[in-house]
Amino acid sequence: MLKRLLCLAALCAFGAEKVTPLQEYAQRAQALAPEDAKGRYDLAKWCKGKGLDWQARLECEAVLRLDPKHPAALKTLEELGGPVRAGPADPQKPLAGIPKRIGWSLVKTKANRVYWLMVPEAVLRDEPLPLVLLYTYNVHQELWKDDQQAWEGFPGLVVMPLEYSEGDVAFSKEILESLAALFPVDRTAVLVWEFRTRQLAAHIGDHPDLFAYGFSNGTWSPPSWPTPPRLSPRLQPYAKKAHVVMKLTGIDYKPIDRGFDDAKMKAVQDYWKALGVEDVVIERHPKSTKYPERDEACIQTHVSEIARTWFEGKLKERSPAPGAK
Repeated sequence: MLKRLLCLAALCAFGAEKVTPLQEYAQRAQALAPEDAKGRYDLAKWCKGKGLDWQARLECEAVLRLDPKHPAALKTLEELGGPVRAGPADPQKPLAGIPKRIGWSLVKTKANRVYWLMVPEAVLRDEPLPLVLLYTYNVHQELWKDDQQAWEGFPGLVVMPLEYSEGDVAFSKEILESLAALFPVDRTAVLVWEFRTRQLAAHIGDHPDLFAYGFSNGTWSPPSWPTPPRLSPRLQPYAKKAHVVMKLTGIDYKPIDRGFDDAKMKAVQDYWKALGVEDVVIERHPKSTKYPERDEACIQTHVSEIARTWFEGKLKERSPAPGAK
């Protein structure tokens, strides 16, 4: 009782400053005894009234651990979307619609397109979430678990489409908008990772306002590198702030393996320069290999770990995008 009174007194004393609902929730939760089922459910109702649905679900789950048949908690939890953390997802049974659950889920859109989605623990803090669009070759080789493991614990949303075509910007925009309707997506921190070169050109080249970060580690995508589009005055400042890394198949490969020669290197450099992108790193990768190793070898390694390290470093040092609050 004394603990509860002290916490409530601290909350009142802090009232001189503006207290967010999430801060008040933390104070109220701390004031409750762990075995107080009634208090926990009352707090769940308070959270629901304040729009703190994630916290309301957490409190309902706490109630149900104390009283597994608590009818009101069961009903409220179901109304708000069920358990907060996802159980193991069935790769053969995608969900119709985006679940508001922490962890990996397999999602199917209305157009029957399927993607893996990871919702991070950071969603409970109600902070803007970075978004990663992971166009990985591993989904074709049934090695998607490797990429999932590489992004575990990342404090942002991670999406891994199972099927896509080159330059599938429309699908990326659909994913971005659908997630932004449910989660606090940080639109200034969206990464496109891909195993072919042309995804970055299609995404950042056309929409630097949406996809400001790009990381590619893969093979040259035929037929030729695209001509840079003419960006509108509104988009030009975003392109200038974009960040691109491209580690592409090296010159030791045969031409039939999409070898990356001097002319192609210059074409890629000229593309980003014409767009005004200043932060660009382009490498021939791997710089040597045991011939006749297939070109896919350079994209089935620990690329996700490398991309994650690069992206997290950029997020730490970045400045707000134009127009961002």
